[in-house]
Amino acid sequence: MMPILLLAWPATASEVDHAGHDFHRHHLAVFGGGTYHEKHSEHGGALALEYEFRFHRYVGIGALYEWNFGIEDDPSVFAIPVVVHPWRGLKLMVGPGWEFSRERDPLLRFGLGWDFHVGENLVLTPLVSNDWVAGHHNTNYGLAVGWGF
Repeated sequence: MMPILLLAWPATASEVDHAGHDFHRHHLAVFGGGTYHEKHSEHGGALALEYEFRFHRYVGIGALYEWNFGIEDDPSVFAIPVVVHPWRGLKLMVGPGWEFSRERDPLLRFGLGWDFHVGENLVLTPLVSNDWVAGHHNTNYGLAVGWGF
């Protein structure tokens, strides 16, 4: 019963997150980095646009669109992860999505990152994620530069 009450409890703008910063309900970021696709045994690049809405101090829901390039079919990914902020700058993500190349395959994305606040609104986040899609794994790694508002 207690976890349900915590999720239902509305957070106020004056609350302070784990690092001593006011947390922002909205977070928009651009991600750049590398990717490894196990299916083709290829390394390439990754660019993404990410958004998160934090409906509670510790929990949010996101949406991301990612384009992978330099590998066969240049697949793109759309995912809707649940994002948990359990301690300080730690960020854990898990959620469903789809990989688009020649076909549309469902995937499950797991991610891990650490938010470094630079000033009041700018956030730098090293990230690594793993997608399980159609019997293989894709791994992404890089840096997200975000703006909280």
